Amino acid sequence: MALFSFFKSPGTRQFGYQPRFWNKEREELEARLQEANRSEGDISDTQIMKSRISKNFRSRAGITDKSSRSSQVKASNYRLLLTVVILIVLSYFVLTVMLPKIIAFVESGQ
Repeated sequence: MALFSFFKSPGTRQFGYQPRFWNKEREELEARLQEANRSEGDISDTQIMKSRISKNFRSRAGITDKSSRSSQVKASNYRLLLTVVILIVLSYFVLTVMLPKIIAFVESGQ
């Protein structure tokens, strides 16, 4: 039926996307070299401040050191375990000590 048409159908689209490679070690090395060359005065004060601020953000977030991340995870897991144990002890206390008193109070009211 549709052997020919009056309008040309559009072809497939092609994109010229080129993926970029990010070398973290190289970027950190360049940042250290810039910091070392700071004494020579080839970097403006604003660039120095930006690099110092970004370095402090990374160090406070624990991004640069994997061991600090693992210690944060361990501390979080310890707090979670402690919370669960406390809740279990409180539940046991309520069920063994308070539940009989609550049942006796409810039965005496009827």
